[in-house]
Amino acid sequence: VQSGNESLGVWLIPANNATKPADRAVIYFHGKGGNRGQGRRIKLYKMLANRLNATVVVFDLRGYGDSTGTPWTSGVLEDIRTIVDCTGKMLGNHSLPVYMYGHSLGGPQALYAARYMVKTGRRVPGCILESTFVEFIRAAAQFPMTLPLWFLPVKTRVRLLRPVIEPAIEDPTHFNYHTGEQLLLLRREAPRIPIINFHGLSDWLVSPKNARDLQRLVEGVNYTTVLIKGGGHNDLRTGPRQDQMVAALRGWFPETERFFALN
Repeated sequence: VQSGNESLGVWLIPANNATKPADRAVIYFHGKGGNRGQGRRIKLYKMLANRLNATVVVFDLRGYGDSTGTPWTSGVLEDIRTIVDCTGKMLGNHSLPVYMYGHSLGGPQALYAARYMVKTGRRVPGCILESTFVEFIRAAAQFPMTLPLWFLPVKTRVRLLRPVIEPAIEDPTHFNYHTGEQLLLLRREAPRIPIINFHGLSDWLVSPKNARDLQRLVEGVNYTTVLIKGGGHNDLRTGPRQDQMVAALRGWFPETERFFALN
């Protein structure tokens, strides 16, 4: 798929149900590490396609996987808009509900994609978040690689890291990978869009406190938090943890699709 001057690698994975067409589609925004072909991500695509009858659109932003270019922020936002637009063309069926799903660094990207859909007159049935954070810089201050600074309060660590991290992620769009800010903007622009947020209680990279803080930001309205016991940052799609995700989504999808059908 062409995005500006760059070429993006994209997969369209059909729902795996021989007896009926897909119930829904999901655009997946992966986190910082690796690419769309990693094993842990493939487990998620299979879960969505095989167990939840979803057609799945997965891609690599510029600079990741087989996509060309460098992942600077304005270009990343162009890629997100491109993928949203080309998904509609690839699916053809405009009555099919299309969900945004963001893991970790993909969380604010998924919310931005939902906002773009709203601004361009398209309906959004809901957003799925997984293991994401309120603010990237604050989350980075608690990453294990900042261990030498852990004797300092979190606020002090954030102040020290901000001059290092902000130049790398800030640009005229002021996107800044700030999930909380994107969530509040989406709420202002489309207050009824449902959101479900999964987080492992044993996540060592992004504290599950972020999930609770995001829910507090929107006062829990049209917002479901699912905390998974024993779940880490990248392993919610395996074993009994996957079963918990599937059970939650099997209850959540029909509710959101009733909302989608009425709007």
